[in-house]
Amino acid sequence: MSGEVSTKEKIIAHAHKLFAEKGYNGVSVREISQSADVNIAAINYHFSNKENLYRHTVQASITEMANDMRSLFDNNRGVSPEDFAILMFDYFIENSDDLKTSFKMFVINSEIHPEMIDPEDEIIGPPGGKVMYDCLKSFKPKASHDDLIFAVRVIFTTVIHKALVFTSSCLVGREKMYKVSRQD
Repeated sequence: MSGEVSTKEKIIAHAHKLFAEKGYNGVSVREISQSADVNIAAINYHFSNKENLYRHTVQASITEMANDMRSLFDNNRGVSPEDFAILMFDYFIENSDDLKTSFKMFVINSEIHPEMIDPEDEIIGPPGGKVMYDCLKSFKPKASHDDLIFAVRVIFTTVIHKALVFTSSCLVGREKMYKVSRQD
């Protein structure tokens, strides 16, 4: 059964894209069911209603990013915060479709409830922010908690913004720019 996508995961994936494209109010449960090629009863069975589906979709996106950031850090133990930021950037470039979809969903639908966020990331900000916090703390153990949180937010904002711009279809010659930026 490995490699197979469950009905619930399939619904979440299709809902994620549709919510990002059209917003919460612009998508119907019927449209999601048609896109995911499942019947409406499957959506009701797994999520009860559209609001719960939306919450699960946001939660899945947040959890995936946090887990991916943790894996990236665990696979590169001892890396400097600067190098980790570059690894994050590379990750977001490689996963730019997911990043853009999640970003659109968060911007269009800003209803992120506290229970959707991992308690470790809650005070810090972005999903996976605790990972960057730990990386910074290991290199700057005397830095204050507030300074580390500020640094995490600035780094994530910059990395995500740059990745979004570099993968934008309106940016001509982005491959050349990416290569130039990587040499810095």
